[in-house]
Amino acid sequence: MAKILLIHGSTVGLEYSFFKKKDLRYGYFRGIRDLIDSGQADLFVWADRQDKAKTWELHKILKMYNQERADINNSKHSYKLYQKLSDPQYNTIITHSMGGELLVKMIQDCGLPQNIENIYTLASDAPANLVLDDTGLSQRLSDQTLSWCNYHCIWDGALLTSLVLNLRYSAGLTGYMTDLNIQNQFYPLRGSLDLHTSIIASPKEINKICLRHIT
Repeated sequence: MAKILLIHGSTVGLEYSFFKKKDLRYGYFRGIRDLIDSGQADLFVWADRQDKAKTWELHKILKMYNQERADINNSKHSYKLYQKLSDPQYNTIITHSMGGELLVKMIQDCGLPQNIENIYTLASDAPANLVLDDTGLSQRLSDQTLSWCNYHCIWDGALLTSLVLNLRYSAGLTGYMTDLNIQNQFYPLRGSLDLHTSIIASPKEINKICLRHIT
């Protein structure tokens, strides 16, 4: 099996009271930590800030979120990600949350390496009105040399917060509103107090939506 590159979301370095522990090792992809531990999947760590917040210190979460949003708009992260993905051992990308926005930024800045055949964006914080002009992506999606599946859920609390903060819908809430051949799939988040990460924290859930198609 070719290797998978995982792109984590925001605030993986934040420990928030007893609700949320930091996870720079797995980026909350705990549902496939066996693949990370065995080397069949790699985590691309683009945000390494660390902090602790008490239950009432929501301003610390917002501060880190805004800092990391500024980070992904810095093209150096796009170039680092492109260089990583250009390694021919990778053919599949799985992103979560803000990691989906970083992927889009990379495609806009650099394009997508030809060795990538499968993209899975889970609870993506990328804008739903995706614009990817002159990247060659549309042709690859059309001729099916590239598959892109986007999973969304309208009651994702973290992305509803993003809607308020950024005044735009995320692809993880509504799906991509574009004529590109991206497969939008509604996937009901459930079974966890942290619904936003439940899709990648459960081996059952992440296997159901993507691993069974690529392993």
